[in-house]
Amino acid sequence: MEWQYTPYAPLSFVVAVVSGALALYVWRRRGAPGGRALALLMLAVTVWSGSYALELSAVGLPDKVLWARVEYLGIVTVPPAWLAFALQYTGRGARLDPRRLVLLSALPAATLLLVWTNEAHGLIWSAVALDGPFLEVEYGPAFWIYWAYAYALILLGTLLMVSMLRRSPDLYGRQGAALLFGAFAPWLGNGLYVLGLSPLPNLDLTPLAFLLSGVAITWALFRWRLLDIVPVARTAVVEELSDGVVVLDDRDRIVDLNPAARRILNLPGSGAVGMGLDQVGTGRELLRNLRGGARREVRLGGRHDYEVSVSALPDRRGGPAARLVVLHDITERKRAEEEIRRLNETLELRVAERTAQLEAAVSETAQSERMLRESEERFRSLVRNASDLIIVLDAEGRIVYESPAVERVLGYMPEERVGSRAFDHLHPEDVERVRSKFLRLLRAPRERLSVEYRVRDREGRWRYFEAIGTNLLADPAVRGVVVNSREITERKRAEAALRESEERYRAVVEQAAEGILLVDMDSRRILEANAAYHDMLGYAPGELLKLTLYDVVPYSREDMDCYVRRVQERGSYVSGERRHRRRDGTLVDVEVRANIISYGGREAICILVRDITASKRAKEALEEIREAERNRIARDLHDGVLQDLAYAVQTLEFAKLNAGDASLQKELQEALDTVRRGVRGLREAVYDLRLGEEEDQPFLRLAESLVDLHRRMAPAGRGIELKVEEGFPQRPLGARGMEMLRILQEALTNARRHSEARRVVVRLGTTGEEIRLEVADDGHGFDPNVAGSGVGLKSMRERAAESGGALEVSSAPGEGTVVRVRVPIEGAPEPG
Repeated sequence: MEWQYTPYAPLSFVVAVVSGALALYVWRRRGAPGGRALALLMLAVTVWSGSYALELSAVGLPDKVLWARVEYLGIVTVPPAWLAFALQYTGRGARLDPRRLVLLSALPAATLLLVWTNEAHGLIWSAVALDGPFLEVEYGPAFWIYWAYAYALILLGTLLMVSMLRRSPDLYGRQGAALLFGAFAPWLGNGLYVLGLSPLPNLDLTPLAFLLSGVAITWALFRWRLLDIVPVARTAVVEELSDGVVVLDDRDRIVDLNPAARRILNLPGSGAVGMGLDQVGTGRELLRNLRGGARREVRLGGRHDYEVSVSALPDRRGGPAARLVVLHDITERKRAEEEIRRLNETLELRVAERTAQLEAAVSETAQSERMLRESEERFRSLVRNASDLIIVLDAEGRIVYESPAVERVLGYMPEERVGSRAFDHLHPEDVERVRSKFLRLLRAPRERLSVEYRVRDREGRWRYFEAIGTNLLADPAVRGVVVNSREITERKRAEAALRESEERYRAVVEQAAEGILLVDMDSRRILEANAAYHDMLGYAPGELLKLTLYDVVPYSREDMDCYVRRVQERGSYVSGERRHRRRDGTLVDVEVRANIISYGGREAICILVRDITASKRAKEALEEIREAERNRIARDLHDGVLQDLAYAVQTLEFAKLNAGDASLQKELQEALDTVRRGVRGLREAVYDLRLGEEEDQPFLRLAESLVDLHRRMAPAGRGIELKVEEGFPQRPLGARGMEMLRILQEALTNARRHSEARRVVVRLGTTGEEIRLEVADDGHGFDPNVAGSGVGLKSMRERAAESGGALEVSSAPGEGTVVRVRVPIEGAPEPG
């Protein structure tokens, strides 16, 4: 291989040497964010620049093409290495997982393969020729694809660096600016060369521009300490701070905060940025304290104390744009101060001795005496105004000190019981228990134990206290067991009253004649059941608490869930007559009422159950007697009075035919109309009386028969129409169905007799749980508020209510009348 000298080759060699030295230097600091990627980048520049120097120095086209191919080892490495460095330097290195690195390197690897096999396809260089010491090439399509890809990676990395520069301090900004200059210069030269704009045709300015890059990166490394101080480290420090850091704008909205601040303010993992500080967690409490000064102590959440410092953050014009709030947890310090305060409370015991010593020490200055007096007064005030009793005992259990609060709480003077045994003042039932705790405390220096006890006050009343004892016998400043006691008499009375109330409640429930049970809203498990309900279903006491509502109510689980939801929506529900299942499997007739109550902090269903077996049997017997009497009256009317009236109608019709006088014919016609009206009324009465005999017939057939009867009795030109919805039951509907038929009878009678309606429409429908009846006419109507107390309307309302349903009447003068009835289908389940 022959060589030649060109003036441009030495410059490329210099760039290669500088880049190689930088690669070695950076590799030694590869542990810094971006260190490995920057070392690879510098190594690729070394290969590129060195190979280009050899290309310029080689003689002959084959040799130059060989070194041009070697250059591509660096050319395809620089763009991915630059992007990797930019991601790691700006704190986004976690995104460079192995899968993304493979994808990022796929096109560069394919380009390198095409370079070394170019003779077979010409996709990189479509033509290569010599132009003096330079190569003159025409690029193929694959080159332009890679060229666009490479510039896209360089642009993306540059944008990441620019984004970081805009929000970084001066030091990091200078580092980033030097790096950006180092990246921009070579690619500017490369763009000029590839686009044919180089000042010297076919001279690749890229390796020469790398000399400027080397200077810029060297400056960043040694002047601005690149890889020693990086922005990522600064961000990590803020994120890992144990102190909370919050940035607020001028309207007290959260701009940024670190994880410690989220924990302190009790904020969720995300979503707090942009919200007002007073809208999140304990932010309102913090904001109220921020307005009090630049540095102060606050308590947040009722448990932790913090030292809050506030600093102004200036905007780009130097004016205040935001505030930096730093929260330093001083809870442990406050606790330590509190412990010191408690220990210092015993200082009063030694004040006299210490004062005498200070008076004897003539060398002490007046300033020291003043400070001591102030300290003494301060601690006296703290002890005097404390709400808790502070008692110091010696190792024998004798009282050596009592705080002034003993006078306010128990009525004793502070020094009155000093020297006496503490156990002598306790309730006899508490002495052994408290003595045991005291002996245990003596065996454990600095141990803390809690205990409750009773002590008699000056007026002879027993008062309850809870106390915490601390063994400070080994502390030369105390030399005693410090007992901090708080009175809990009122709390004990409230607890006793609560227990008494609960006992009274249980006594009332257990003595109630009706069954009472509580059912969990979610699981349907029986929580409580009184003795009456256990006896009603034949269970031993407590057995029902192992069951659920599904076990004692003979309906499907789906139906029960549906009706429990109905009770929950309404809050209370009267379900009328139901059946519950006894322990032996038989059913008992009951009447129930369900209500929603709070039980143990959650919702429960309270169900009152009354056994109506006896009353139902009596009612059924009475109904049988009434039905028999109705049937007898119906037979008497049909066989006697109706036959006589029918004969009277025939006689009057015959007399009218034979009467020659017109006035006589008119009187006979009036008499005939009167008798016919009586016949129709009696037929309606007979039909109503005989409804009981038809109770086992399908409801729909009876309704059609009733409508047909009224249709025949209606005057000419008046129509009655029956419309039945699809799915209406084709079976008998029992006693409730009979009541519905009587309501229909009354409504049709009123429409036919009083409304002068031309058209009456009867509609029957069902929801599966209840049947619906609607009777609408186009008659003259009435005012329900005026006529609402009529006998017929009152009778219909009573029948609907007795069946567990409801009746509505809509009417107005001149607008017709609509009667709507809803009655539960007999046999459908109800809650409980």
